[in-house]
Parts: sequence; structure tokens; C-alpha cells
Amino acid sequence: MPGGPRRLQLQLESEAGTEWAEIVNVAFWIRDEDLQSGELRHVRRFYEVT
Repeated sequence: MPGGPRRLQLQLESEAGTEWAEIVNVAFWIRDEDLQSGELRHVRRFYEVT
């Protein structure tokens, strides 16, 4: 991965009964060096839609 490996910082998942076209997963990934220094500008955000 460019810029070094990232670790999962936070992940939220859907509950049972989620409807079509709803966001079912949100994840934030951050590089170890950014996490250690408190630098949050490079956090990668991902989301999944049903």
C-alpha cells in the first residue's frame, strides 16, 4: 500500500434488517506513524453500500 501499511482505526457494521442502498460498513485506516504522531490528515475512509 502506498505510504506504508495501514491499520484499521475504526469499523462500524450494519444491523440485521438493513435495506438495499444503505451504507452497511464504514472503516477508517491509518498508518502506524500517523497514529503515533496524532496526524489524522492521511486517514483513509471506506464505506460499503448494499
